[in-house]
Amino acid sequence: MYIMEELKNAIKESSSAIIVLPDHASDKDYLAALQLQKIAEDKIHVLAPSDKEESWQQIFNTESRKKEFAITIDTKVTPVEELRYEKNGTSLIIYLSHRQKFDQKAISCAAHLPPSDLFVTIGFSSQEEAEVALEPLPHKGVARHLWIEDKNTAPALTAETPGDYVYDAPVRSKLAPAQAALLGRFMVRSREDFENDILWSFITREDFSKTGTSMREILLVIQSYVEIASHPPTLAIFWQHEDQKGTHGIVWSTNEQLLENMADEFDIVIKTQHVELPEFANFIEAETTVRKLLRLAL
Repeated sequence: MYIMEELKNAIKESSSAIIVLPDHASDKDYLAALQLQKIAEDKIHVLAPSDKEESWQQIFNTESRKKEFAITIDTKVTPVEELRYEKNGTSLIIYLSHRQKFDQKAISCAAHLPPSDLFVTIGFSSQEEAEVALEPLPHKGVARHLWIEDKNTAPALTAETPGDYVYDAPVRSKLAPAQAALLGRFMVRSREDFENDILWSFITREDFSKTGTSMREILLVIQSYVEIASHPPTLAIFWQHEDQKGTHGIVWSTNEQLLENMADEFDIVIKTQHVELPEFANFIEAETTVRKLLRLAL
């Protein structure tokens, strides 16, 4: 779960963000999207039903934001040698020079959005529905997805109200080569503790620098590992911060009691089958602390 400040940080850390609303979005959803857009208006785009935009523009007496519409030509289907355009009264005429029969099926038109590394979805009834809506949108690398759950009882999302119904999940995507390299180091540095039914992994600062990755990609690596490998019910992954002292960690587990013990111990929130641990002085302190809480959950 996320408080509003953390949601703001996610937006500020992104290079480009898109807030996506479904066709059935409510007025509350649209107003929440407009409020989030104010955090960084130059890099946030809102993809919302046109009727919501038009009605609220009239109420606020504001102009619509500048948008882009792209005309794409598949030159494998119909090669184009030259493109030019001219204005004729109220018409804009585009000329395409070609040497063979022109196949109109080679032309497609759609709204243009910049590739984004952060997507915020508001008003969707489920995370799965939201992720389906994101599939055709342009992604930049392994994009992050913040799903704001559609709850009729949820308060309006304002700067003063904690956004305590926001869930974080990476947009499903194949690992990039650098991330696959980090997964390899994660597996090499892992050891299974059969007595406690847990897998330990310790990732060093050097692992990040040599693979060209960052600690932000740890969760995606864990999820990829869980999908492809046979594993114990609990994974404890610790890593050194790339440019600071200290050790950070994530515990992923199907053991709900263990996650609850950790949430109580550190005053943190349980996310989707995992908790993000506070900073430890080193690997030894981190492992010792988790072992203690693990014994309490057995």
